[in-house]
Amino acid sequence: MIDARLLLPAVAAWLGAVLVITGAGLVEDPVERHGLSLVLAGSACLVGAALVLLALRLPLNWRPALRSAAFGLALGACSAGAHVWAITAEPVAGWSAARASASVIAVVNGEAVTRSLGSAAVWQSATSTEVRIATSAVSARGDEVLVDLPITLRVDDPALVPAPGTEIAVSGRLSPASKSDIAAVLTMRSGSELSALRAPGPVDAAASAMREGLRESLDGVEPNAAALVAGLSVGDESLQSDSLDDAMRASGLSHLTAVSGGNVAIILAVVLGLARLLRWRMPTRVIVALAALGYFVILVRPQPSVVRAAVMGVVMLLALLTGGRRSGPAVLATAVLVIVVVSPALAVSWAFGLSVFATGGLILLTPSVAGALARWRLTKRWPPALQEGVAVTTAAQLATLPLLVAMGASVGWVAIPANLLAMPAVAPV
Repeated sequence: MIDARLLLPAVAAWLGAVLVITGAGLVEDPVERHGLSLVLAGSACLVGAALVLLALRLPLNWRPALRSAAFGLALGACSAGAHVWAITAEPVAGWSAARASASVIAVVNGEAVTRSLGSAAVWQSATSTEVRIATSAVSARGDEVLVDLPITLRVDDPALVPAPGTEIAVSGRLSPASKSDIAAVLTMRSGSELSALRAPGPVDAAASAMREGLRESLDGVEPNAAALVAGLSVGDESLQSDSLDDAMRASGLSHLTAVSGGNVAIILAVVLGLARLLRWRMPTRVIVALAALGYFVILVRPQPSVVRAAVMGVVMLLALLTGGRRSGPAVLATAVLVIVVVSPALAVSWAFGLSVFATGGLILLTPSVAGALARWRLTKRWPPALQEGVAVTTAAQLATLPLLVAMGASVGWVAIPANLLAMPAVAPV
């Protein structure tokens, strides 16, 4: 029997966040988006209230479901509305809409990503490097505000970007952001300087050193192989070429070019296994596993699939600590609910959606597919390990199929044998 009590509020919260963020994103002007976010969140709350009133007219067994859906819808919409309201607040929203020159003090929050520009003027660089920063102060037009906002910094030379955790001072021109989780884009002026004000802390420095050490160890390795190892082990996608990315997508192996939930499962299994061999008590095991999980997220950077898997891992570890058990659907629903409330911008991320759908497929569809393979005349004599591998891969493919079609991505069953062949190499890497 599947425990689905949390599924309905989780789905409703996800839907509420998607509606608010998508609706607000239809307006380009961040100042107008600021007010629209409250209108959309308020409308969702009214729909939730209508569902509660409707529940009073329905049989008793329908009322809990409608109430939980109403609660989830309002929670997700209000969280998303607060998120959009915060990142489109004045005066930064007005400065970005006016494309004002600004000076920023911020902390580097991620790795620099270099992108090819589809069209560039003769005097412009054909590539652009972007990095996420978190501001502490923004100055423009003779005014300064102390505000914590996520901003994308755009520079021409990737060598200018320091390691994550570094506090910097930089000047440039603000412009509106196209992404729902970014307040603005700051394009650094040519010839201007990016100053490092403070070095990264010990945790960030250790993570950066490990990532750099892996890159150095891969020197001399075949480029595509090196890119796969770096992406699969620590989420470093800087070595990946466009041709490799296209090939992995076509074969259904794109999840292997970045860190995913499988990495989190391996980390927790190893840490908990070692802690058990050392005969540590359960509270100590959970604390050590939580610490390892937190550092792993810092090491690989908080990608959507990693965030989803990490939250699920935290829920399961807390269940171990309290001596209880949580079913797969309940853990997944709890993770979705927590993520949508804490970081609603992930609700509209394709990567997050694919991660959730794939995990749901593994939990809900794998037993049925495995049972069908065990009964089917052509497959019932296969080794159990092969049957299980085919069942897991098929379940994930079936679950993510609707999203892949919506994304316009290529869908092919070549992914099943490709993933089966890749499985033995994932854990060792």
